[in-house]
Amino acid sequence: MNASLRKRALLPLMGAIAVVGMLVSASSASANIVRPAGATPIGASVVIAYAPCTAPNAQHNPANLPGGACTPPAQFTPRLTAGDPAVNGSGANFRGNIKLAVTLAPSNVQFPSGAPNNNYTQDVRCTPGYASTAGAAVCSAPGSGNVLLAGGASPNPDYSGALNTVSYIRITDQANSGPAGGPYTSDATVQDLAFAVAADCTVTASTTIGSTCLPRHASANALCGCVATGKRSNIEVGVGNSAAGAASSLPTGAIFGMDGGNDGVVPDLVADTDSPAPFSRTGLFLP
Repeated sequence: MNASLRKRALLPLMGAIAVVGMLVSASSASANIVRPAGATPIGASVVIAYAPCTAPNAQHNPANLPGGACTPPAQFTPRLTAGDPAVNGSGANFRGNIKLAVTLAPSNVQFPSGAPNNNYTQDVRCTPGYASTAGAAVCSAPGSGNVLLAGGASPNPDYSGALNTVSYIRITDQANSGPAGGPYTSDATVQDLAFAVAADCTVTASTTIGSTCLPRHASANALCGCVATGKRSNIEVGVGNSAAGAASSLPTGAIFGMDGGNDGVVPDLVADTDSPAPFSRTGLFLP
């Protein structure tokens, strides 16, 4: 009798332990994101993007940096450029910056605009070949004409199209994934995707500097409403792999300022399909 009573008394306790065990197991299974205490902002200067050297025709000075070299260097995009006294007779006024910042109320990713520490690109000009052919519509706006340092008209007018700030990102987020149709209750890593933030370029009044380009939208929520408010999201920026189905022609491994393709027109959120090419990328310049 006493043994039977003890067994009966233990049943609720064992059931409670089993429930607690299942809760702990479920909690452990859903807590899969190893996260930093915080990570904001990302801020970086940009430099002109040059095509990679895949077929060296020269030797770089081995005392400085050994390896093959390609001469002359070639800008990645054939459409856009910036001023340089030695290259095109104009002043060197190109500067740019990329900044992404997280706000907490509400949780969002901001694209603050303006120089010198927020998002901007200045002295964006058309190449002569682009200005005279496919880019005529975005290279001939009123006031876009520039002059050379030595006097006379510059062949590099201001660019009045748009840029696309593109980076492949990898998002690992909380309770936001599941089978098609839901429920979306699992932590997961999303396939790498190309995230594009358009910047519109405006002709400057000065004839000694090209256009200035500023973000079209102020934040990720203003752009696409795609921030999962209240959910932890680990966002890797500038990953090296492109996702299946993404624009495979885009370079990876950095944040790029892509030109507007042949027509200079850039869509919201998605990578342009009109044969865009990199104009700038995050980097350093040694004066």
